[in-house]
Amino acid sequence: MTMQTLLLFAHSYFKDSVVNKALIEEANTLDSVCVQNLSLLYPDYHIDTKAQINLVREAKSIIWQFPLFWYSVPALLKHWQDEVLTPIYKEQIFKDKAFGVVATMGGHKGDYEGSNASIEELLKPIYYGFERRAMRIKPPFCIYAEDFSALPFEEYKKYLLG
Repeated sequence: MTMQTLLLFAHSYFKDSVVNKALIEEANTLDSVCVQNLSLLYPDYHIDTKAQINLVREAKSIIWQFPLFWYSVPALLKHWQDEVLTPIYKEQIFKDKAFGVVATMGGHKGDYEGSNASIEELLKPIYYGFERRAMRIKPPFCIYAEDFSALPFEEYKKYLLG
């Protein structure tokens, strides 16, 4: 089967991760999902830009997965964005592809709602660049601390494939 979804994952403390390791293992069982664990592939931040650009070109859907630390993406994912997307940003290869975010959060859902701003508002800077390239935007798939004991694997897989 050909790749449908390019899953780009980064985690500053991947070796200590429990939740994201379990999710990535689950994603690796899906034939049409190409998992790029940037934390393992590029621990030195020397990204193979050409290979990553080719994956972006082939994908029908691009998903970023990361733990939301300090209301931002891990530095390696930001570096990937700068190295891979900047050279091809004005190309039409993004049009009609889907973009989404899987975010894990150590806080509770209520910590990201109300006067503190919604998760959609917190992720807006990430989504905005992809919206500007005419990508179809998927709402974020968020896993909060209260979900960690029973991870929603089926919903996660549907999100990756949808």
